[in-house]
Formats: sequence, structure tokens, C-alpha cells
Amino acid sequence: MSGTRHSARLSGVKARKDTSTGPAPSQTVGGNAYTTSRPKDSGTSRDDTDEDEETEMGKRRRASKKQKLNTSRAKSGKQAKKTHSTRTGKRYKDCLLAELPLDVLFEVFGRCPPQDLISLSRTNHLFRTHLLSKASRAIWKAAREYADGPPVGPGMTEQRWAHILFGKPRCQSCNAPNVHRVDYGLQRRACVKRLKSNLVATSLFTNIFPDLDSGILGLLRYTNFGAHSHGEASTSRFYWRQDVEDMALKLERLDLDIKSLVPEARKKKDTFIADRTQLVEAIVEHAQICLTWTANASRRREDEKAEMIRKRFVDIHAKFVELGYANEDIDAIKNESTVRQTTPLSDRHWKLIRSPLEERVRAAKIQRLSVERLRVASKLYDAYKQNLNAGRWRTLPQRSVVFADPAFKDVLESENYDANHVTEADFAAAVASLPEIVASIQAARSAQLLQLIQRIPISEYAAPGDIAPPHPHPQAVDSALAVFVCERNCRLYNFNSSVPGNTAFAYIGPDEAAAHQCEPPYAYAHHFDTSRTMPFNTVFELSGNGVRAAAALVRSVGLEENKTTCAEMDALDARFLCQVCMPKGVGGGGLYYPAYSWRSAIIHFVSSHADEEVPRWDRLDDARAEFVKHRETDETRSWACNHCAEHIERCDTVVNVIEHVKTKHGIVDPTASQDLVRLLALELTPVKGPQLRCGSSTYLPDKLDEPVDSRKWLHLWMRYSSTISENVF
Repeated sequence: MSGTRHSARLSGVKARKDTSTGPAPSQTVGGNAYTTSRPKDSGTSRDDTDEDEETEMGKRRRASKKQKLNTSRAKSGKQAKKTHSTRTGKRYKDCLLAELPLDVLFEVFGRCPPQDLISLSRTNHLFRTHLLSKASRAIWKAAREYADGPPVGPGMTEQRWAHILFGKPRCQSCNAPNVHRVDYGLQRRACVKRLKSNLVATSLFTNIFPDLDSGILGLLRYTNFGAHSHGEASTSRFYWRQDVEDMALKLERLDLDIKSLVPEARKKKDTFIADRTQLVEAIVEHAQICLTWTANASRRREDEKAEMIRKRFVDIHAKFVELGYANEDIDAIKNESTVRQTTPLSDRHWKLIRSPLEERVRAAKIQRLSVERLRVASKLYDAYKQNLNAGRWRTLPQRSVVFADPAFKDVLESENYDANHVTEADFAAAVASLPEIVASIQAARSAQLLQLIQRIPISEYAAPGDIAPPHPHPQAVDSALAVFVCERNCRLYNFNSSVPGNTAFAYIGPDEAAAHQCEPPYAYAHHFDTSRTMPFNTVFELSGNGVRAAAALVRSVGLEENKTTCAEMDALDARFLCQVCMPKGVGGGGLYYPAYSWRSAIIHFVSSHADEEVPRWDRLDDARAEFVKHRETDETRSWACNHCAEHIERCDTVVNVIEHVKTKHGIVDPTASQDLVRLLALELTPVKGPQLRCGSSTYLPDKLDEPVDSRKWLHLWMRYSSTISENVF
């Protein structure tokens, strides 16, 4: 650099300096060991300076403070006495911590986090002197490492680095609050306002400092985050204005020393430039480390918060264990708002939160014991079922209905939850009366169905006194016209239905009605609620569409409507075509019609043709019916042995059950209804398709724990009904 260039640069910088209100005190240049003038707007508190500056400031005389004038009126004697006594009562006592030996004091400081050290350094002159001295460097380093902080910034002391990282989030230039982002390239906190007024982009450097050589930028710290970047880095470099001016003055002094022929002045300047260049490179590398540390700060804070919440829950857990509660009951309060807090548990806080939390824990205990009681009762009910033939399993009442009987209910809902767990012996009387309970439930169901049949249907448009038209109506519960639907929300969406909102499935005869369950298996056991001990009561109604469909089917086979029973229709085992449905065209000009058994035909009409008044059926002759039956297959896991309880928990295919009957029971030619029974009523004639397992898909997908409602499977097989080509007929 030429002397003329230096003089112009110095004059330009001095001209800007002269606009200030007064001389600026000295500071560390750019956070390093090179001393230049301190910027006026730095706003750096005494915590930002190193120990040398602290010693230097101690040698100066403190500026005298202007005494305030007392402009208030003279107080009365009573008021003056009161003020004097108040000040005397609030006189602060000496801090006993300051009287500790120095080694003990340093040991205490060594166990404090950085935030506490910063607060202690502002407490009094003694602590400040010790904490800002060179001897305390190990204390600050240990605190930073304990807080998992990044390494100290190049050219900075441990004290100042801790203040930037862990100090109050305030701007170091104007003391503005809520400045949470640290610019590690510039090694400072700055608000948006100060960034806008102090950052100098590389592209604008020559406009702002026309008298300075751009080579000075290689000696300055910089950042890639501009004032308008919103936290996003860019490819541009931004420099702090005061750093530029300070570096210009520093280089000017070195050049003046060279002109004044100061010994080794040129070597001193070259060493300074080399050291400064190396320092800037170190700051850039260190900034990347700090950015990674900041990116992981959120995760670290969440981990620390989770750890504090865990410790609080452990303390609360220990309190409830002392009160005699079980671990699984205490876990119920794990997500309570009073538990998920970062504040350590104190005795005072425990007294405040104990009562509501104990209510929640006790409720969890009652819930757990109720479920345990229900499992014991369910085990006993399963043992009772094993003594019955499989043919009766399907019509057994639901567990929730059985357990609503007073014999079971009194034990299940006993309020003595502080006693020992309920055992099988407590249900001895209830188990002994199980046959009578089951019989009474089945009788009540039959009486309900009989009452529906005896009720004469009347049109809603009929006037009082009108005679009801002769619509078909069942005369007995086992009549083939006895078609029921459930009044509860037992409806499934059927894509084949012409009226999607009306897709109720029908239950034909007393056996299917008895097998219907409004609740899925195990729902009552797994979701037991003491406030709802009564199960859902199934309420049936006679299906008008189902009765008309059944009557049309009976007439198509040449039988009388009022005398034909379900057993007679099952014995015929005829196949029918629905004339209401449109046939499906296939390649080659053929048409395919779905074929149904008489039960599946009724369900099809009720679910898919609810808007049709008159069903139309076409019965297949014996040849075509046999052709359809040969194409029908049944690979569903819905069969069970009628001689043992082998399949009480898991049904099997008909082939496997037949093999079981032959092997285990020595029956050469097993027959349905006598040697094996079908527990799942898949009334739609199934064809070869994917194997389905019976039971609840939510809890026990491979087991049959209760008689399963057929309507749960009907929609699965709706598209698998066998088809007949029109060309065959």
C-alpha cells in the first residue's frame, strides 16, 4: 500500500470519527488481541471485556455522579421516622458466601452452569473480580463443557464466549431484547435494526468506503447472513462497519511506524496480517461448528425437557408407591398436565396436586380390577361352552348379555376394590346357574321374535278402521317368511346396493336372529366401563322387504307361504336368479347372472333392492342347479367339529374338519349338522377365493371366541357369488 493511499484512508476514517460526540475508549479489535478504538454503538457490557480490561478499569477513577436535587416538599416528622425505620429494617446483610475461602469458593463456582456464573459475576465486586480473572478460566471451561457448548471462539476468552452463548438474549449494540440468534461469523448478537445499519456487503464496500483498499476485507470477520435473510444463508459476505473502520486505523498505525523507521515495523505488520488472516480462517471454520451445534440445540432442549419431566414423574411415582398403588395404575397419570412439567417436585407442590392425581390413579385401579374380574368371568364362560356341542355355540348369548345377569353383575361391579383380586371361587354361584341364565336369555329372545310375528303390519297411509291388505306374513318363528333386521346401527355399506343408505342385512329364522350380536366379540371385555355396565340390547323388527322376498321364493318352488318352514327350504337347497338385477356382459356375447341360495337371495334383495316393491325370482332346474353347486367352493375357516371343542378358539375349513372327524372320532362318512357344523353363516354362495379366518379382526384374528354375526362377512363375499353363463342354459 502506498503512503498516499494510506493518508487518504486515514483522513476518511478520521473524518467519520470526528462526527461522534466524544472520544471512544479502547477495546479489543474484532474480539482478538489487537487493540484499537472501541465502537461507540457497541453497547458491550462489562461482562464482554476480558480480565485485562477489568484491571485497567479498576485503576481509573470512577466518574463522579451528579447529585440529584430534592425537589419534594419537606416531610413531616412522622413520615420521616417511618421512612427511616423502613430503610433500617430492609438493610441488606453481608453475603456469607463471600466469606468462604477462595478454594471453596472456586469449588462452588465449578459446579454452576454458565447462566449462573454470568449472574454471579454481576453480584458484587468480589465475585466479579474472581470470575473475570485468568485464574477462573478453568471454571468457565468446565461450565461450558457441562452445558455441551461449542468450543470457545477463536480470539475470545471463555468469559466473553459464555456471555455471547448463554447470556441474556440482548443486542450487544443497543441492548434490544429478544435477540436469540448469535452470528458466529461476526461473533456477536445484533438486532435487525443494528444489522441493517452496520452490515456492509462486499458489493457495496467501494461505495461506502471509497478511500479504502478492498484487500482489507481479507483481514475481517464476515457473515453470510444479511439483515434481510431471515435466517437463510447466502453467497454474499457481510462485514461489520465498525470492524472495517477499526482495521483501517490499525493498518494506518502500522504504516506510520514503517514511515517513522520504527525497528522491525514492517516485520510487525507482516506478522499481524498473517496472524489476522489465520484468525479469520479459524473463525469461519468455528462458525460452521457452531451452526451445527445451534441446529441440534432444539433437540437437546427437548431431551433436557423430557429428562426433567421424567424425573418429576419418577418422584410422583415414588410418592404413590408409598401410598400402596400399583405401577400399572400410576402409569395412568403419566400424561397429566400437572405431571408433565419441568419443575422439580417439592413438598408444597405435592400437597397441591396429590388429590386430583390420586383420584385419577384410583380410577385406573378400579378400571384394571374390573377388567381382571371380567377376564375371570370370561374364562369360566368359555369353560362352560366347551362342555356343549359346537352346534349350540352359534346361538349362545353374548358375554355382555350373560354378565348383565345379577348373578354375575353383583360380583363384577362389587365396590370392594381395596380387597384381594376376585378369583374363580367368587363366581361359583353364578357358574352353577349358567344353564338357567342362558335358557332365560334365549327364551326372552324367542318371545321378542314371536311378538313381532304376532303383530299385524299396517300401512302408514291407512286410515283408522281400514282393513289391512292381505300381505304375506309369517305365522311362526321358524317360518321361512320370518325375516328380521336389527333396529340398531347394524348397517354396512354395500357397493352393489342401488340405495347405499339402506343396506340393512336380514336374519332369517330364530337361529340367525339368536346368532346376531350388536357388539363385536371381546369389545365389552377390552373396553369395560364402570359407568356403562349394561350391554347393548338388540332390538329386532320384521323386515317387510325380506318377508316379500321370502314369500316370492316359496311360491317359486311350489310351496305354501304360511306353512313352509326354514328347514324345508334348506332341505330343497334350490338356486335362484334375481330378475331385478341386470345381467353382466362378457366377451363373446355371453351374459352372466349371479345365482343365490334361498337365504342369500333374501339378503341380496333386502340389501340391494330396498326400493323395489315386488321381487322377481327365477328358480333354476335341477340340472342347472347341480351345475352351479359343482362350481361352488367353500374354503372359509368357518367350520367346527360337533363332537369336541377342538375348534372352539379357531375354526377351520370344511376339508380339514372332515379329516379331523375321520381321524379323531373314527367316523368314516361325516355329515354336516351331525358331525360338523358351520359357525359362520356366509349365506351368499361362495366361490373359490382368498381364505378368511373367523373371529374378531381387531383382537383375535385367528380365533372364534363368540358366535360371530354373519353380516360381518356378507359384504366380503358379495362379489364372490357364483355366476352362471347364459350360454350354458
